[in-house]
Parts: sequence; C-alpha cells; structure tokens
Amino acid sequence: MVGQGDLTADTPDAQAATLKVEGKAKGTYTYTVVFTNAAGSTTSKAMTVTVTK
Repeated sequence: MVGQGDLTADTPDAQAATLKVEGKAKGTYTYTVVFTNAAGSTTSKAMTVTVTK
C-alpha cells in the first residue's frame, strides 16, 4: 500500500482523489487504486509512471 484516505460517497456524481508519491528511484512503476466507500469498491485502470530524475 502506498497510501490511504477518505472518499465520500457522491453517487452518481464523479469523485476524485489524489496521492502525492515522492522519493522513488529512477525506474518505471505501475499503480492501481482501489476506492472504497459506503457504496462499495471500484478499482482504477493501471497507471504507469516513469521516474527519470
């Protein structure tokens, strides 16, 4: 787990969350997010991040 936080149910409106990730070594990382609230859970599509500096 990279992080966690709260996501307030607002169905059917779109919801959003952010997570700052710092200090990763150069390389390619793939993240998915599982959002859970009173309405249930959903998993995001995988997001690939390349760290170059």
